Amino acid sequence: MVVWQQPMDLAVAVYAATKSWPKEELYG
Repeated sequence: MVVWQQPMDLAVAVYAATKSWPKEELYG
């Protein structure tokens, strides 16, 4: 299913990026 593949890849990329940030960056 190509329909959900791109959004899923984006979600994984965003998660990976935000996971590497300090907690202060996430919660403002």
